[in-house]
Amino acid sequence: MRMKTILTFLSAITFAIVITGASTQAMATAYFITTGQAGAQTQIDVNHTSTWSINSSISFDLGGGIFTMKDNSGGTVADIVLTLYSGTTAVLGNIVTQLVLTNAAFETLHGGSSQTFAPVTFAFTTAPTLAASTDYFVTLTSAAFDTQSTAYFIKQPGVFTIADTQGNPPPGGTITVTSNDIPEPATLALLGCGLFGTEFGVGAIEFA
Repeated sequence: MRMKTILTFLSAITFAIVITGASTQAMATAYFITTGQAGAQTQIDVNHTSTWSINSSISFDLGGGIFTMKDNSGGTVADIVLTLYSGTTAVLGNIVTQLVLTNAAFETLHGGSSQTFAPVTFAFTTAPTLAASTDYFVTLTSAAFDTQSTAYFIKQPGVFTIADTQGNPPPGGTITVTSNDIPEPATLALLGCGLFGTEFGVGAIEFA
């Protein structure tokens, strides 16, 4: 009986260790692409897409994005989609993960007057691990109509970074994030110069 009691106790310890290890893994920190209030606004609709290129010297879990955004209440009804691809462009076969928000879900996450800019969290169901020294491409798209009253708007590029929900960057290493957006005023200027349609990287920031 004593031996049986000891074996039962040891089994309980082993089970506790396995559960603890699984919990620790599940609690790994997720980091988000974030934008601030400082940038010029860019539309997101059937003709406008926000994109980011990411390459890091360390691996980290990407939880999604925390974007300073707005839409137009009653006018914007389309879904909005955040997609992570492996590689340097949006290729259907290279999708790593994707989040689709209905406009109602967007409004709930916005949590305020939809016609004012506020942080909106786009959180992937499971945060994928981005491998070190590997290229990734992120897009924020919508099939909303290309009009002021029906499109989404994002503060971009302005201030953007990779950080957790407390604003802390991943520890160590260097992460390069390049925004490929053209803010609305610049878009109009390029139209006047006959240059619209060319992709421009407007900023790369490294975080040590």
